[in-house]
Amino acid sequence: MKGFKKYSNKKTEVDNIFFASIAESKRYLFLKNLLALNLITELELQPTFELLSKNNKKICKYKADFRYKFKDKIIVEDVKGALTPVYKLKRTFFLAEYPELEFFEVKYRNRKFFIKTFKEVKTFKKKRKKIN
Repeated sequence: MKGFKKYSNKKTEVDNIFFASIAESKRYLFLKNLLALNLITELELQPTFELLSKNNKKICKYKADFRYKFKDKIIVEDVKGALTPVYKLKRTFFLAEYPELEFFEVKYRNRKFFIKTFKEVKTFKKKRKKIN
């Protein structure tokens, strides 16, 4: 099925740049305005990060939507509609590999941006039941 869109996103073009969704293009315009006002610096589109295993073997690459500098922090953003299992796995690897970066997951609903931040990776261990 040619042209089938699994998550009903609509590709758009802004400033001769193609975006995977309308939400991503709107976020770009918002960040571009912040850049013009000197509230953020070093705006980069589609930054790529290598994700490595514990013994430094490459697992995969993760491509975010935006990276920029806000004050003294480097922010990485991904605009999401649907959270796929592959994305969630890559997000977990990214957070473990790059704890020094701030990661924002952005959703766009009803003309508003909703941002979820991830400060650190939380690991959960199942408590084993003691069997007598």
